[in-house]
Amino acid sequence: ANAAGSGGREAKRRRTEEDARGSTDETDDSDNEELGDSSSSSLSSDAAEAHAVEGRRVEAPARKPLVIPNLPFSLEDLKVEISALRLQPPPYLSNIGELQRPVVHCGVDGQLAKPDADKGPFDLSAQVRGEEGDKAYGKLFNVMLRFDCDLWPSKLAIVRFRGVFHHALTDENNSMTMPFYRALKRDKQGACTVRLMLESVHSFLVDPLSSWKVHADAMSAEKVAKVTRAIQVHREMNEDRLDVIEQYASKVLHKELFQLPFRWRDEWLPPPP
Repeated sequence: ANAAGSGGREAKRRRTEEDARGSTDETDDSDNEELGDSSSSSLSSDAAEAHAVEGRRVEAPARKPLVIPNLPFSLEDLKVEISALRLQPPPYLSNIGELQRPVVHCGVDGQLAKPDADKGPFDLSAQVRGEEGDKAYGKLFNVMLRFDCDLWPSKLAIVRFRGVFHHALTDENNSMTMPFYRALKRDKQGACTVRLMLESVHSFLVDPLSSWKVHADAMSAEKVAKVTRAIQVHREMNEDRLDVIEQYASKVLHKELFQLPFRWRDEWLPPPP
């Protein structure tokens, strides 16, 4: 059962990666139609429609098409970048983990396979928050970035929130959807970086509409109302959940057991023989 569940999640992730390949290879505006995909199935009807509305790019002044650089994947470069980010993290970022290879992943043929030692894929965990003081998204949330050698650094890293997370614009696996990836921040070469990926996650938590480069004044009043309602419903759900957690946290007798990141203490362990 666990293997079947893992296979289903990996198949979903692989479909997202295939969509990403097709999406980022497009450099014209032929994809300005609705982008709502199967990711909206877990949302309420209003939220699903909001997802489709926000997934549609709005009319904007003519601009140069995004040129995706063809940069090779380098595990060493990725490790160096993560180490530099860990030394100087922005204030909204915490607990940057180490690169890990998943036990299995869904291959191109749809079958579960062990990741390659050099090509991965590789997972990176971190904690990202939105605007400080925001009761719904101002706390640190666990985020997982998956780096695929076919997608990084030219196109993207797959982003998923870990654990319970309520947002109208993520899919049923708490993963980001295509509009997020199409609006990713890039460096001067047009490539993705770990720092900019996590900055995009932060921007999404602060203002999802702006992070998707969707403007309310380009939608009808009715659609704006539905988008706003969907986002607000999930915001309230997340705020209520965090409020309950805080109430229980105040009653904890041994706070050291709930520190993040968790650390063992010498006094808990028997002395060496």
